[in-house]
Amino acid sequence: MNSSVYSAVIRLLRPVNMGIAFLTIAAGGVLSDPSAVHLSPILLAAAAGALIVGGGNAINDCFDIEIDRLNRPGRPLPAAELSIRQATALWLAFSLVGVTLSYLLTSWNLYIAVFWVLALYYYSRTLKRTVLAGNLIIGILTGMAFLFGAVAAGNPSTAFFPGVFAFLVNVTRELLKDVEDIEGDREAGALTLPVRYGTHASVVAASVFVGVLVVATMLPYFLNVYTVTYLGIVLAVDLLLLFVIVSWWKDGSRSNLSRLSSILKLAMVGGLAAILAGS
Repeated sequence: MNSSVYSAVIRLLRPVNMGIAFLTIAAGGVLSDPSAVHLSPILLAAAAGALIVGGGNAINDCFDIEIDRLNRPGRPLPAAELSIRQATALWLAFSLVGVTLSYLLTSWNLYIAVFWVLALYYYSRTLKRTVLAGNLIIGILTGMAFLFGAVAAGNPSTAFFPGVFAFLVNVTRELLKDVEDIEGDREAGALTLPVRYGTHASVVAASVFVGVLVVATMLPYFLNVYTVTYLGIVLAVDLLLLFVIVSWWKDGSRSNLSRLSSILKLAMVGGLAAILAGS
């Protein structure tokens, strides 16, 4: 494999997203059992989930190639750096390895892993081109990452609040990405929320999700689930989330939306830090 193909594979798999998945699953496991007793299964679960996410990114680009020709012509498939056949092979390989690693954990880890693979395929093929359904399924799949790690460590109940937070912030980011991709989606006939009802509907929906998220982040502190350290960090994260919404209302340009999408990724990492520090 020459360096240009290797670079294209890396960009296809989106290692940053894979890394976030790894950290999220690992955090779910550590929250479930802070001791080192279950460290090996936690790391195994994190690796399995990251591989499945990488595979999901590959198959997503296969179905999005026509949209990406307009929105992101520099991506590996529209730029002809990789073929659809190669990308599909990567999806199969990464998904199969991820599911196999999950088989070495618990039955529920295996069930969740298989569900992830099937749901990511169906999302890429169909759901992402519908009003809200695609956004919601990505939120659900991301929220389940905490559950995946917690199940591997033997205490799934600790995954509730982190899972809810991950669901809300990822639905928000998916709504933002739909507006960012509106031109390509419209050309491809994808009936996303902004295509069908306009960009204003998307920012209103995102504002509602962020409002619910900000309120929800307060609950674990007042319910004595997390400590004051959590509260201090999560308040900073909430300010970041509110900044995203205010900035989106003021400037809905594609360049600003791309910047805000990156800020939302930073907010996800900040939320993880708050939970881990305040547990």
